[in-house]
Amino acid sequence: MLSLKYIRIRNERPLEQRLASIWRAACTEFKIPCILIYLEENAAYISANLKHLAEKPDFQEKKAFTQQTLQALQYQYTGSARGYWKHNDYYYTFEAIPRSEAQALATEIFQTLIAEVPETAAEKTLKPVPLAKS
Repeated sequence: MLSLKYIRIRNERPLEQRLASIWRAACTEFKIPCILIYLEENAAYISANLKHLAEKPDFQEKKAFTQQTLQALQYQYTGSARGYWKHNDYYYTFEAIPRSEAQALATEIFQTLIAEVPETAAEKTLKPVPLAKS
């Protein structure tokens, strides 16, 4: 259910809704974008929250590029820009995502957003660690 980039929540399981709060707190602590996938019966809804990164000055300069890229991702996965919403500079949602494509889209959203965030503790902790050869 968890990855280092997003969390999936099934709407039919109310207990999983509590995980969203825990995930938001973890994202704030690690200073990474908070991506949530809400799974419905036949589709998914993705939210991307960056409010906790608002104070980063370098991030302020890249918002226009980010918005264009995110809108293009919505189109890529659904064939339409409908369903992409920029609520403000720090909160985006993506609707009517095919359930089978939700994880791939969430990963791309995360990668797009983390590339726009100045170096954080997350970059140090989320880098892949080479496996020891046996």
